[in-house]
Amino acid sequence: MNCQTIRVHDTVSQSTIYGPGNRYVIWVQGCSLSCPGCWNIETWDKNGGEVRLISELIEEYESTGPHEGITIMGGEPLQQSSACLTLIEGIRDSNGSIVLYTGYEPNEFDETMQKCFMASDLVISGRYVQELRDIGLRWRGSSNQVIHRVSELYSE
Repeated sequence: MNCQTIRVHDTVSQSTIYGPGNRYVIWVQGCSLSCPGCWNIETWDKNGGEVRLISELIEEYESTGPHEGITIMGGEPLQQSSACLTLIEGIRDSNGSIVLYTGYEPNEFDETMQKCFMASDLVISGRYVQELRDIGLRWRGSSNQVIHRVSELYSE
């Protein structure tokens, strides 16, 4: 694969539960973090899902709106960080906001992962910890996960 394609598990064109407003959601395929208790284990296989052109995903996003923006989750998006960065930049060009879910902590980021983080509006980081599961948390599965307000778009 190259940065013009991304391996995708699924997409949903309209969702209000994975970030603020109505969002286009992409579940990327592949995750080697394998958090115990994860409810998306079907997204772990890095050879599963399908390879999609990022340009087609952006066209789909634009044609199924209006949207507040896009949410990228997984699997683990930052294990395809170059492709995710291309996707994020393309959605930015369409004036969409970016919510990024990652099991990585910021101190684990390489340079491209950091660029994905900085290009997003909200990032939910941290591995899912089954013992810390809390169904009352907004946008998070376990209490160790952190919501980073990277841009000023969502200040509260």
